[in-house]
Amino acid sequence: MNLSRWESGQDIQNIRSQFENLFRNFDRMIGGQTRNEMLIPPVDVYINGNDVVIQCDLPGLEQRDVDVITTRDSITINGEFKRREDLKQENCVECERCFGKFSRTITLPESIDFDKTKATFKNGLLTITAPLVEGAKRRPHRITIEA
Repeated sequence: MNLSRWESGQDIQNIRSQFENLFRNFDRMIGGQTRNEMLIPPVDVYINGNDVVIQCDLPGLEQRDVDVITTRDSITINGEFKRREDLKQENCVECERCFGKFSRTITLPESIDFDKTKATFKNGLLTITAPLVEGAKRRPHRITIEA
């Protein structure tokens, strides 16, 4: 029997991740994504020079349908996919698109200057460009304890 050191924070995160993967795979095995997963729009988050860039696919929405809220370390995208009012349920042959409100919060790898954050919306693609705050990394920092 081997003993290993227990790293509580990392071990709990690993267990949480494994459970999320298990349930995500289970949902797909029994017939695809759940309704809630389908309402969460996909995003790409990357660093381009001194900016964090977030691109979010929002097909069928217009600029007025989307709201972006920022903090120093996160960006939240809110909106609603609406069903066409002229489309009646009894006329549907196949209806796979989901409708309803969504909210997606992206935790950023570093602090941003939210006063200078900009967003554009074109052809169903939301692009958010947020300048990084110089020297304000959100990484763990060891503090020396003085006696």
